[in-house]
Amino acid sequence: MLSQVVTNQVGQQRGARQEMVDTSKIQEFLRINPPRFTGSSTTEDPESFVEELEKVFEVMHVTDAEQVELAAYQLKNVARTWPSWGISFPEN
Repeated sequence: MLSQVVTNQVGQQRGARQEMVDTSKIQEFLRINPPRFTGSSTTEDPESFVEELEKVFEVMHVTDAEQVELAAYQLKNVARTWPSWGISFPEN
């Protein structure tokens, strides 16, 4: 019984630590001033955006999973506008 309680507590502490790590990675990511991509301009180059993000990730020494999360975080506002593109620019 006691070992189960201790195991549960350790698991909860690890989960809390993981959240803190995620938050600190986002803070570090934002401090580096990563590139922005809005997708609203024809002059924006998506490949350049990805290359710049890769440079940031190299400096931060993050895992592949963290790279995906941070890239998604950076694109969260762009994703909100995607549904409206279908209204503005309907497919053939």
